[in-house]
Amino acid sequence: RVLFRSIEFIYSIENSEVRQIFIYKYIDGLTWKEIADNMNYGITAIRNKHTGYINKLKCDTKWHFKYCNIVLGQEILVLL
Repeated sequence: RVLFRSIEFIYSIENSEVRQIFIYKYIDGLTWKEIADNMNYGITAIRNKHTGYINKLKCDTKWHFKYCNIVLGQEILVLL
């Protein structure tokens, strides 16, 4: 259920660049460097786009989320 809601959330992102960052990070499991290389951006730019979108969500009541560390220490969005 959590996985389905996470995928549903990711594919609902309207901005295609931000959506691709989330797909690469949370579905494909790529590192920030791999994402930056694939999208021809610097790592800082990719992380800023990601963080900017997360910060924007804090005002959105549709999705309630938190960060959770899994066994490998990789961050993953968990939607409630």
